[in-house]
Amino acid sequence: MTRPATIAYDERLTAPRTWRLIAALFGLAVGLVFLPYGVVAALITLVAGACLAGVWATTMCSKARKHGPGAHTERTSVPSW
Repeated sequence: MTRPATIAYDERLTAPRTWRLIAALFGLAVGLVFLPYGVVAALITLVAGACLAGVWATTMCSKARKHGPGAHTERTSVPSW
């Protein structure tokens, strides 16, 4: 009797560093838009924009991958909601 082949399962739940950098740059751009309204408004929108973009990047990057004998190698997106 042979042992059934196991299917390996990899999961990545963290965003790549470049996505985090893009999120920070998005927050900076939003902050610069609100700079004419004052420094406080620019700082608040900078933080809010960076946080929103960071949350989006983190939720969109959840990936799962199956591989092994008898399994088709595939990459699927895992919704976080």
